[in-house]
Amino acid sequence: MAETGGLFGAEIRDEFQLSKELVHLNHGSFGSVPRSVYEARLERMKELEICPDDWFRYNFVLLVTKGSETVSKLIGSSSSENVVFVENATGGITAALRSLGLKMQSKAGLLVTGLSYEAIRHTAHKVCEIEGHFVLHTINLDPPYKDKFEVVQRYRDYLSSHSDVHVAIVDHITSPSTLLLPVKEIVSVCHEFGVAVIIDGAHAPGQVEINVEDINAEFYTGNLHKWFFCPRG
Repeated sequence: MAETGGLFGAEIRDEFQLSKELVHLNHGSFGSVPRSVYEARLERMKELEICPDDWFRYNFVLLVTKGSETVSKLIGSSSSENVVFVENATGGITAALRSLGLKMQSKAGLLVTGLSYEAIRHTAHKVCEIEGHFVLHTINLDPPYKDKFEVVQRYRDYLSSHSDVHVAIVDHITSPSTLLLPVKEIVSVCHEFGVAVIIDGAHAPGQVEINVEDINAEFYTGNLHKWFFCPRG
């Protein structure tokens, strides 16, 4: 990427191709990439069109491997073999839920929050009501909170009285309410009760430091096209 000198605000707008006729507020849905990233993507597309067979049979695998190694370092993963690319965070959560659901001997509780992203709530409903893998639970995380320990205590209280919960989906940053949750501490409490955790980190990469080994959830999913300035698709 081109050197920006740490510029922000209006001074960095020329790094992007966003219309200057608009005030672009919704970066969290589809994101936008700097010109240098856009141009690098065009170069990759040109390489593809020069020899599609060669690109898909050989270059594609090498690029994916290199990409997973890069992402692995950025998120603190112990091995790039633990990193896979999916269409988006929602798709990753769906895959994780179905994988865990197939291992359940009987219907287990699936815990989401009242602040969970709408698409995640729909996914949870589907695996519970339609596919029959889980029974849906919802924990109230509506603010205000005095501190992060109050959020963690809400999980402890809920799990203490709902022993059937075996899987929890936890937001790293809630959408659209933009609350940064103490995921490491929440995961620790969930594990005390034998609950596996899937982190919905859709909005975390590029906004907060991530160390998946330290967080220690069973699954962590995130998007790179929102705040990490990676191309969509």
